[in-house]
Amino acid sequence: GDTSITCENTGRWSGTKPNCLKCGVNTYKTSIDAAKSCISCPAHSTTSGATGATSKNSCLCSAGYKGAPGGPCTQITCPAISTPPHATRKSCSTVFGGRCQFDCNAGHVNSQGDLVRTCGGNGVWSGNDLICSACPKNTFKASITQCSPCPANSGTSGVGNEKSGCRCNAGWTGPNGGPCQDVNECLSQNGGC
Repeated sequence: GDTSITCENTGRWSGTKPNCLKCGVNTYKTSIDAAKSCISCPAHSTTSGATGATSKNSCLCSAGYKGAPGGPCTQITCPAISTPPHATRKSCSTVFGGRCQFDCNAGHVNSQGDLVRTCGGNGVWSGNDLICSACPKNTFKASITQCSPCPANSGTSGVGNEKSGCRCNAGWTGPNGGPCQDVNECLSQNGGC
């Protein structure tokens, strides 16, 4: 319709009645000037509700972004996170919602902290620093958090072992990790039988 109409002395309007439409979602318009179009919100910002807005300040940063109403909006990031001692980094993303995943190395178990940390909306990592501890002598890594004793009649030469690090004691024979069987010295004429 026309941008301006007047009521004539005939009781009729001078032109076609304007047809005003609301701006769409994620747009705004600051005036009623028909010659001006709706303006898109700045990058990474949105309007709330099902329609646009009347002010740029109604454009709020999207999830994962931060900034003043009306923009600009910058991506939320967390600081680089170090790989803990005796651990391996599997993957890591430092943007909002990103995850860093770690595994304790062979022979080490998760004794404290989190294997997975998530970058939060405040730019801070969730959880606590991972601490990977070596399994003590004569034990092996049985699961992510547990060391178990070596099979009967076997032991390790140090700390931080997998099950294959458990070797049969003197006088016993078998594969690394057990089971270990008693050596029959008489068969090999070793025992003076």
